Amino acid sequence: MLAFSLILFFLICVNVEFAFSMEKHGGKFDVFIQKEPFSGKGLHVSSDAFAPEEEVIIYAYVTYNDYPVGMAHVAFEIHRPPNPV
Repeated sequence: MLAFSLILFFLICVNVEFAFSMEKHGGKFDVFIQKEPFSGKGLHVSSDAFAPEEEVIIYAYVTYNDYPVGMAHVAFEIHRPPNPV
């Protein structure tokens, strides 16, 4: 069920491109996964699908004023779709 939730998560919101502002300057982060070459790295790039029970590793690339921010605390909250049954 977790794999299905992650697939749905990446289909709905593949990359959250701007964290703090819509301007060129400010904080931004890119969410991507471990599968290459379709990891979803970059703005508006989709990621590959996962099989049920397959391990998913989620990464975040955080920048501020277009400079990488090292050791930034990033939290992921993943929700599964509501179960109609």
